[in-house]
Amino acid sequence: MADFLQKHLREKAEGQEQLNILLNQWEFDKKLIPKALQNVGQLFPHYSLHDQSHSNQILINIERILGQHRIPKLSATDTWLLLESAYWHDIGMVVAHTTIEKDLKDNDKFKQYVAQIASDKSNELSQVAQQFDVQDLSKAFIGAKDPLDAMNKFRFLMAEWYRRSHAKRSEDTINDPLNTLGLTSPRTELIPNRLFKLLGRICAFHGDSFENLMEELPHKAAGLSNDDCHPRFIACLLRLGDLLDIDDNRFCPIMQRLIGNDRPTLTKAHEDKHSSIRHLRIDSERVEIIAVTDSEDGYLEQWRWLEFIQTEIQKQMAKWQDIAPSAELGLLPTLGKIKVDLNGKKLLLSDGKRPEFSLDAKGAMRLLKGDNIYKQEDAMRELLQNAVDATLIRIWLEMKADHDGKDKNDFEKIKNAPNETVNSYNKCNRFD
Repeated sequence: MADFLQKHLREKAEGQEQLNILLNQWEFDKKLIPKALQNVGQLFPHYSLHDQSHSNQILINIERILGQHRIPKLSATDTWLLLESAYWHDIGMVVAHTTIEKDLKDNDKFKQYVAQIASDKSNELSQVAQQFDVQDLSKAFIGAKDPLDAMNKFRFLMAEWYRRSHAKRSEDTINDPLNTLGLTSPRTELIPNRLFKLLGRICAFHGDSFENLMEELPHKAAGLSNDDCHPRFIACLLRLGDLLDIDDNRFCPIMQRLIGNDRPTLTKAHEDKHSSIRHLRIDSERVEIIAVTDSEDGYLEQWRWLEFIQTEIQKQMAKWQDIAPSAELGLLPTLGKIKVDLNGKKLLLSDGKRPEFSLDAKGAMRLLKGDNIYKQEDAMRELLQNAVDATLIRIWLEMKADHDGKDKNDFEKIKNAPNETVNSYNKCNRFD
């Protein structure tokens, strides 16, 4: 558990009745939200863990990035937002039965999603989507080989649909937890509703672009009482803490057994990605990650994820003065060695790319046309040489036919005539 952040919030709340309200809200939510997150596995059993353990690890990563010496510099409202956002940010992956029912019947965007997946032959859900009849659900998955197959196909298709929108769905749930999921998180006028809406926006931006985050979230805002808060700062730390939860214990063996061997290829790639971690350093000075995987899919997924981490840190570094509350918070850790190997194999032509055969059409045409094979004078010489050769061979063939039966010495002279003529021609060397 993220003890340093919690301890800091308690210390800030001591003796300040208004700030103590933030602590009370957190103490309630940290027990309530994990109960809801336990249901993520209903629709996402093939995913890495998105339960309380994931939320706690995000907070631990944030503590590592900040360092114990900088946590006391955080305001009470900033600390509260960090704790709450780590727990709420994936609540959009908990999907109520009524929501699924409504999307299956009335959501035009869902129908477009199924059609798009069906037309994308490279997507392993393509055949599933082709069999899924959105107009007549009684005929859905007629091609399934058995009930378990049908259940898994339906789960994978719906999971991908809700994954794409889960960050925005988290914001909606934070704004109205009771009506969306039946969560009875206490909300009173003691904490301004705008702070809960701000919490929702922060969570929504863990699935949006960094550029949109910088554009739409303010650098500074009023917190509770005489406190200030820094929404950009909280959202950026949430993104880093989330991306850096890549250790090799993210997949639950029990959940893997429950879903069986028919897990999607991408799921198996993510399993390999996490199990490939060999060295992990996260602290206020440096981030280092070294991974070694045996599978090509795992290599490619790990490479993609490490690129996400590098890009995010670099973008935040470039804008850190517009993100951090003050210079007292210092800088982000620098990037150390970030590397993934395919267990010594040489299956890849370049880093992070799958091996493939391709042909440069323009280059092939240049070769066929003889471009760059000869210089201009060499080309003329070759043409003349070919013409002379062809002429002499034709003469030899015709003269051979005319002199059949003649003296053998005469015939040898005729036969050697082309070579002698060519040698004489080469000695001329007119184009040197």
